[in-house]
Amino acid sequence: GSPCGAGSPGCCAPERTRSGRLAAALVPQSAAQFAVPARIGDYTDFYTSIHHATAVGRLFRPDQPLLPNYKWVPIAYHGRASSIVVSGAGVRRPRGQLMPRGAEWPHVGPSERLDYELELGVFIGRGNRLGEPIPIERAEEHVFGLACSTTGRPVTCRHGNTSR
Repeated sequence: GSPCGAGSPGCCAPERTRSGRLAAALVPQSAAQFAVPARIGDYTDFYTSIHHATAVGRLFRPDQPLLPNYKWVPIAYHGRASSIVVSGAGVRRPRGQLMPRGAEWPHVGPSERLDYELELGVFIGRGNRLGEPIPIERAEEHVFGLACSTTGRPVTCRHGNTSR
């Protein structure tokens, strides 16, 4: 019998058309090239992993690694969209202000410690007006897609602390 279950040679035409379009969009894995999935005009990075926040906090505040309001206040920072590059691109070690142990004043130089993180990217397809938050009940209407990415950040420069 027919794989469509109908015996008619035309019953699978829509499936063959879809398969043809899919085949035209595929490339051999050896020929695939990474690309940034969308033009990124802006981004905000939320600090959402309590385990990561505690581990990083221990580096700077051993007696109180997690700030008291962490669980209730969304901690985020505005990032520079031009810093997002495709996987495999060369990345320079970030530079910033460092205060070596025993120094009288800070100097500028390459960060001595990097924090490497896995990120979940949420692409927002529709924006919102400045000052008008998107209600949580309508958030899905604004999501265009998701992506996994990694980041490397200078620990010593990001927190404005010394390199000790």
